[in-house]
Amino acid sequence: MHDILRYQRGEWPEAVVAILSSAEGFRTAVVRESGTNPNERCHLETIARMEIRSEAVRLGGSRLVRGLLWYALDGLAQAHAIFQEEPGFLGAYCHGMMHRREGDFWNANYWFRAAGKAPFGMFEAGFSPERLTDACERAVHGDQEEVIQRLAEEAARILDHLFRREVPSKTKPSAETD
Repeated sequence: MHDILRYQRGEWPEAVVAILSSAEGFRTAVVRESGTNPNERCHLETIARMEIRSEAVRLGGSRLVRGLLWYALDGLAQAHAIFQEEPGFLGAYCHGMMHRREGDFWNANYWFRAAGKAPFGMFEAGFSPERLTDACERAVHGDQEEVIQRLAEEAARILDHLFRREVPSKTKPSAETD
């Protein structure tokens, strides 16, 4: 089971859960080599052929889902091809996530700044993609387990957002005003 499934909050399409259920989790926070291990190549082929019904994904995000699955399986070249073509917050944010996993930390933070503020409720209060990037950079030569779990949770929150059927209210609860 992939680490991302530990953080699933909402309902995701069966095909997405099946791929993540049968895949290994992140082996390393930063992927220095392109490609995947041979056991996961079959998953990449499945992702390439996979059809994600548009009604299952809001915001027209089916390409982003495919990119996130490639990201989860260390297929960063495939993820990059998708993320760099996607407009808006999610395209820029996922592009930053991909650069972070490649070890291109400065560029990752550039894309997080370009993305702007995350939609309300997507991440836990106080979450900062730049701080997670700093943690990845520190973990390159040390213990990576905590950082790997944080990367998995971040990806799960984006998938939750893409598969959320209802659009959250634009007004914040009074306890969480700026």
